[in-house]
Amino acid sequence: MAVELITKEEAARPNDPFRPEAVNRRGPYPDPEIRVWVNPVVTSPFNLTVELRPGAKSARINLNSLQITYRKSPPVDLKRRILPFVDSSNRVVVIKLENAEAPPGKHQIVFQVEDSNDLLVTKVLDLEVRSSR
Repeated sequence: MAVELITKEEAARPNDPFRPEAVNRRGPYPDPEIRVWVNPVVTSPFNLTVELRPGAKSARINLNSLQITYRKSPPVDLKRRILPFVDSSNRVVVIKLENAEAPPGKHQIVFQVEDSNDLLVTKVLDLEVRSSR
């Protein structure tokens, strides 16, 4: 099943001119981590896997804090499109999108999440989608 991650109309919006700041709230626990598994240059449709790893061994990812934003003006909240593909049954939360679709162009998606120790992590995905022809 294909999922339209970014629509043509959303891609046509002006880029957000501000770069998101890396948020680093240092505490006594290790920071959570976001790992993105996708080639930086893809053709649509493509597969995208994101791992949300809590910092400390006893911590859990707080899914209520999850934000997934397509950086345009105005920004596009992608969380509702992606939530059906979230597996939170383990300590490491996995987002697995197969056959994700996006129009050709350069796209920035910001992932942000907090763990149960209230530590916040932000990851910016720079993705270039090329035409399949």
